[in-house]
Amino acid sequence: MGQTYSYPEYLDYESAGVLFIDERNVLGGYQPKRRFPCITGIGGGKEDGDGSYVVTAFREMFEELFGWKDVPQAFLKKVSAAVRPSAVFQNGSYVIIALSFEELERILRIMRLEPPRSYVWSSTSPFYHRLPRTCWELIRNRKILEDSEIQQLILIPLLSGNRVSFDVAGEFLNDIKMHTAMMRGEREN
Repeated sequence: MGQTYSYPEYLDYESAGVLFIDERNVLGGYQPKRRFPCITGIGGGKEDGDGSYVVTAFREMFEELFGWKDVPQAFLKKVSAAVRPSAVFQNGSYVIIALSFEELERILRIMRLEPPRSYVWSSTSPFYHRLPRTCWELIRNRKILEDSEIQQLILIPLLSGNRVSFDVAGEFLNDIKMHTAMMRGEREN
């Protein structure tokens, strides 16, 4: 792997997150409980004892992607040391650690292969029957739980210049609605 990444210092922060992004897509999470339901990033507020934005970002990532609370800081530090961010930057009081999808899959491997057995949370997740091995499994196999902050994960396409701007065509939305209605009708029969 080589040298450990040296994270820049940001002392004045209130929240932090991990942005999984490449030249084509970015990972987002659908949050239906917000005042205006929307797709957000993966992250959240600093908690007492976090110590740094790096711990906050990775703690929030494990909480929102896997439903894991109280992940040991030693494991958070192990994961943060094993990945190589493409960027780390601050937007107001929010610090973002940008990682590629390859780094996300590295984290998935670490979760499966490296945590000590004493981490009782390491082999199960309320969101998955089996821990995901790939980004596709992370998105596709996630259970939708009504009480979770992020219910579904979504890949958002990036346009030239890393812009995110799109509308969903009405015809496509109608296709989806018709399919859903048909499936409900078939289940009722």
